[in-house]
Amino acid sequence: MRETRPFGQVLLLSGFIFIVLSALLPWWASYRTLLHQEQQINERLSYYISAEQQASLLPGVAALSVGQPLGPDKPAWWFGQVGANHQQMIEQTPVFYRLDTSPATTQWLLLSIPLTLTALLIFTALHRRWRKEDQEQEQYLQSLLLDPEQSQVGSNSPIAQGIVGLHQHYLSQTESLQQQLGEASSVATRTA
Repeated sequence: MRETRPFGQVLLLSGFIFIVLSALLPWWASYRTLLHQEQQINERLSYYISAEQQASLLPGVAALSVGQPLGPDKPAWWFGQVGANHQQMIEQTPVFYRLDTSPATTQWLLLSIPLTLTALLIFTALHRRWRKEDQEQEQYLQSLLLDPEQSQVGSNSPIAQGIVGLHQHYLSQTESLQQQLGEASSVATRTA
């Protein structure tokens, strides 16, 4: 027979997985949005620079420099290289830019925090409910072991039914032994 994990462990594990997914899936969506934004900026940047447009008005760009590298800034490390400084060559001129990661970060946090908190509350409530029912079942089985006479007739628990069955088997064996002892003692008194 295959051994299964207790339900409480499965509940905690699934809760942990759901909480991690609640944080990672919105992050992944925000990350993919930034990658798409980077691709669009790379396509439009040459047009803005060559047409001498205001490249600083390019949406999604936090900082832009033509010919000189951008100064160090605190990049959004949670987006990896996408949040760092980028370089592109346009007509032999290096162009440096940094993506504006604040909308993606805001999107990520606005989605993941409520999802994570909701998952945490749901799985905490489910675990507490399961734990309470498990403790009540354990107390009932302990009291049933100590006093099988108090058993409830309609118990659906196979363990409780097994305990009652063992107790009834024990009682029938004791009654059978008492009958055999009674018969043996009556035979012994007649022969004596």
